[in-house]
Amino acid sequence: MGVDLAQATVAVLMGGTSGEREVSLDSGRCIVQALGELDGRGPAEVTPVLWTADGNFDFAGEKLDVAQALARMARFDAVHLALHGGMGEDGTLQGALDLVGVAYTGSGVAASALAMDKPRSKIVAEAAGAPGAPGLVVTRRDLTGGPRAVLDRLTALVAGGAFLKPSDGGSSVAMERHLPGGDLLSALERCLEQAPAVLVEAAVQGLEVTCAVLERGAGPQALPVVEIRPAAGRFFDYSQKYATDGADERCPPELLDDAAQSEIQRRAVAVHRAFGCRGLTRVDFMVREPERGRDCGPVFLELNTLPGFTPRSLAPLAAAAAGLSYRDLCLELLADALDRRVDS
Repeated sequence: MGVDLAQATVAVLMGGTSGEREVSLDSGRCIVQALGELDGRGPAEVTPVLWTADGNFDFAGEKLDVAQALARMARFDAVHLALHGGMGEDGTLQGALDLVGVAYTGSGVAASALAMDKPRSKIVAEAAGAPGAPGLVVTRRDLTGGPRAVLDRLTALVAGGAFLKPSDGGSSVAMERHLPGGDLLSALERCLEQAPAVLVEAAVQGLEVTCAVLERGAGPQALPVVEIRPAAGRFFDYSQKYATDGADERCPPELLDDAAQSEIQRRAVAVHRAFGCRGLTRVDFMVREPERGRDCGPVFLELNTLPGFTPRSLAPLAAAAAGLSYRDLCLELLADALDRRVDS
């Protein structure tokens, strides 16, 4: 028999050891505040849990190591994950929570690990009908074997500019933009300090958009598309995502017709399904200018299995445009987590 959401005990886990820690803390505080509203729909108890920068856990001032923290979290009916990046989003924590048998929001181990792996994500998204930009993977071993051969291999790809993405990063942390004539080798070296491999993708000129997908009773449902306009001369990097004076985000979009929005939503749901995701995801795309003889559908950028939940976050913005309040979004994610616990 399932747990009644109105009677559920919930831990909100935030912080972590990744470069997205501060965003996670902001997301967690917002979730705790939203779930703390008393309207009879639950949960009955909300406990903020801090994953500290040194890798331990803080339960309302009580410091616990990893083993102790997992044993404590097993006492809750569900854990609402407010984590972004690193071991909080790559399947590591999800596997630990599976071991102790506690329900949690978001995707499981396999989908989380796959989405965090940028080169493999690209392969799966393309198989799902959402191809990305032309790209090549460069590893640390490749550079050790001779940087000239690597640069020669990338010459044509980066001729019009490129983006360098660490293979296991999120929220555009450590992503580099390479402009024609720039020092590509130095950019590669910087990225490879953060990850064992880097995905180099040709720059795509166009409009950046994102589409959140939410698991509901009838399956995954695409939320309204959000149109993203970074400040002049910038791309949608970490600061543009989270600074108060960052990118201008429009939902519903102003520059996309209904057909373009429908295709973005269709591809977002297809990617969500192909990865085996649950809960809430967000799929980012670039929309190119129409050109004869070329597929001008949305170009896949990445899938986020734990998208941000800050006041500036894109998924809550899309949910609001669909008539779903921030609190209701949190409750739906918890209900989905509890339902999966019953199913398993």
